[in-house]
Amino acid sequence: MATNMGKPWTQDEMDSLLSGFRAKKTDKEIAEQHGRTVNAIKFKVLGYACDQVLKEGKTKEELVLDLGISETDLQKELDKRTMPRPVANLVAKVSSPKKPVVVKKKDQSSADDLSEIWSSVNKLQSLIHRYINKVASEAK
Repeated sequence: MATNMGKPWTQDEMDSLLSGFRAKKTDKEIAEQHGRTVNAIKFKVLGYACDQVLKEGKTKEELVLDLGISETDLQKELDKRTMPRPVANLVAKVSSPKKPVVVKKKDQSSADDLSEIWSSVNKLQSLIHRYINKVASEAK
């Protein structure tokens, strides 16, 4: 049970959290030990790893090996922290829509309008992906 949910992390808890990851304990074991949720401990360790990369100059590879975290998860968290907020919000909306888009054709002029809209959406997605790849390559 997450008895410490919402409480601030102490330095001792952080040290214990990192020791747990270094000892290759499961997320569930670490969460139970700390009285936190699995998501809370994942978020906390990824936050720590991001700080190590962005502020201390450590490499992603070092942290992946040291803590046993996913490089993909670390990169996603780094992208969130380094990408301008409006772009990050737009990428999140484009990459994970909550509802599927349904397009209904009515007449030829509507179909032409929709075609133009979809063309613009595709161009925007392409620009976003290029920006993300550029930021990722500069971060390496």
